[in-house]
Amino acid sequence: MPITRRQFERGIDAEIEDCMVKVHSLLGQSKDDAFTAEEIYEKLIGEKVETLDYYHPVRLALDALVRENKADQKSIRGTYYYCYGE
Repeated sequence: MPITRRQFERGIDAEIEDCMVKVHSLLGQSKDDAFTAEEIYEKLIGEKVETLDYYHPVRLALDALVRENKADQKSIRGTYYYCYGE
């Protein structure tokens, strides 16, 4: 399935783009909190997960949001946390 030129330039596909919107909205609703990728997945999907594969859409969406400065990422004691980017 083809992707748009904008998606190509951003390095994403439609599934990741949709996930980015959901993740960014979630982070925007909780600007004073930071979450792990697994916590974000749990809030979006409603299922608990131990770890997310690197190529999971939530992880890829978070990576893209960080690249676009729409989310911030920090490693704290070996765990990556994400929060709303300014």
